[in-house]
Amino acid sequence: MAKFRRLRMDELEKLEKEFVRFLAAQSITATDYQKILISDPQKQLELIDRFSDVVLTKTLSNIKILEQKTPKRLVYYTFFEHHVELHGFELVESLDTNLPDFRDPEQIILFINNNPLLINWLKGTKIYRKEKYLEIFEVLENNCLIAREDALYHFVMQKFDKLS
Repeated sequence: MAKFRRLRMDELEKLEKEFVRFLAAQSITATDYQKILISDPQKQLELIDRFSDVVLTKTLSNIKILEQKTPKRLVYYTFFEHHVELHGFELVESLDTNLPDFRDPEQIILFINNNPLLINWLKGTKIYRKEKYLEIFEVLENNCLIAREDALYHFVMQKFDKLS
């Protein structure tokens, strides 16, 4: 069973060359793999699971920030060696405005600066209870996207520096 999840067929197809190299590293030739496909489907799934773990571990190791956005809330998860920090904000529920109403991050920043009483700030820290990669994977699977340090991210971080 895969540590994270088994890669889908479309994902595997895009990684065909890498999968062939993975099999070669396992001393499995193309002929051997064809035999496995026919005679031992369980072993084939185990190989795909192990390959999936290799690919996802490498991918997850490069993730530093995840973003979770709902109509009223934006949260950044910043991953460090031993813990994750959550920084974000939510619009008050009674507000008719939603985050998707803004076309770009600069509009969100302008709205926050002009309406500070309509914003609830969110902050938290969590020590990893599992391997860092598993923690990142769980957050990613919870409707998060990989983010980068853009203007909105820096704005949110600066707000917390001022609040501290």
